[in-house]
Amino acid sequence: MLTSKPFIRYHLPALIYALLIFGLSSFSSISTPQLGLSFLDKLYHIVEYALFGFLIYRSLGKWKRLSPHRYSFSFLLGAFWAATDELHQYFVPGRDSSLWDLLADLLGLALVIGIFRWRESRNR
Repeated sequence: MLTSKPFIRYHLPALIYALLIFGLSSFSSISTPQLGLSFLDKLYHIVEYALFGFLIYRSLGKWKRLSPHRYSFSFLLGAFWAATDELHQYFVPGRDSSLWDLLADLLGLALVIGIFRWRESRNR
């Protein structure tokens, strides 16, 4: 049984971040800094989901049964949320659903989980 302190420290940040993603996707438009780079939107997606992947990975580390599959579960949970977020945006007026955005989200997840896997393999 998880006590409240590990829940607050490890699981709550991932849950809050997931809700933040969903909440921000509910706005018709989001103003982001424009730096004149055409790929900046995809970079935002990569960073957003890299952070989310980190939080999921960190949260799953507290469940010992998931340890052998932590990389896969982290990616799959993040990918599920990314897909449902794109689906959600399809129904929000002023927003659009994009396969490219989904791929950028998946790239962010893969990058951070790949880094964790690489770091942990070097420490063995």
